[in-house]
Amino acid sequence: TMAKISTGIIGLGNIGYKYDLGKKSILTHAKAIKSSKYFYIKTAVDKNKSVLKKFKKTFKCNTYSSINNALKNDKPEFLIISTGISSISKIFKNVISNKSIKIIMIEKPGANNAKELLKMIQLAKKNKKYLFINYFRLFNPQLDLFKTKIRNSKNFRIVFFYCRGMYNNTSHLISLLLSIFKNPKNISVIKKNHDRKDINPDFRIKFNKGDVTFLSSNVKNLSYLKLISISDKEKIISNNSFNDFIFSKSQNDKFIKNHITYSKNYKLLKIDYSKSQKIVYDNITKFKNKTKYNQQINIYLKTLKILDKIKKLNRIKK
Repeated sequence: TMAKISTGIIGLGNIGYKYDLGKKSILTHAKAIKSSKYFYIKTAVDKNKSVLKKFKKTFKCNTYSSINNALKNDKPEFLIISTGISSISKIFKNVISNKSIKIIMIEKPGANNAKELLKMIQLAKKNKKYLFINYFRLFNPQLDLFKTKIRNSKNFRIVFFYCRGMYNNTSHLISLLLSIFKNPKNISVIKKNHDRKDINPDFRIKFNKGDVTFLSSNVKNLSYLKLISISDKEKIISNNSFNDFIFSKSQNDKFIKNHITYSKNYKLLKIDYSKSQKIVYDNITKFKNKTKYNQQINIYLKTLKILDKIKKLNRIKK
């Protein structure tokens, strides 16, 4: 067996540590690394002393309130930066030249804008380090069947109701779509919106095969996604935010000539997101392959470029 890779976690907030406390699910970096065959937690950093105390008790690792001390003493090979988006690039610049670190994982969408992210990518390259962004769907092989099928779609339509800000909550779906379709054909804002620190307009992205409409929801914590995709061969429906997909094969209509209907016998594909973060760390080493890695980096940048463009379109003209 390979030796496990020593890991440091900076930021023990929700995604770092708290989301799955007392639950069976594995949705945080801490629990995912703890249950990983490839990594182990060596060190953790947070400003909050009482959080550090609890964390140390649960995960039996070293804890620090200083990043520099953690890196100096524990020399982790893999570093996870799970802090707020505003502090990621600052921490990243502070740690990037550290000799022990080989891989860095940061939270979505990675930076405040594409320009800042590009600088970070260049720094990672210069320092011979891998940089990943925590878009967990991009690492999930359970979605491969869906990706293949929707690539063959003639016409698809997705409606996504999102909350908690555009940069935070639409980047997941945009990055997933870019992993399937490369470039959008058209981006438009349907309704402008400026009422929070993270803007949340209604907007539409068109691809060659179909379009995705993003609608900002005022309902707290409501994220809801519907998909319908039609090809000559089958119809795909997901009413449940990509937790399940229904595939129905096409058949010739018995009564109407040259008309296609879809079979009542359908195949159901269920995606289990209860261990979404564990799946990331089960699969991340496969993405060190040069082609796969470059594809990922490309998706990260394009996602932020699209979000930056929507932000620009969302500005009210004087």
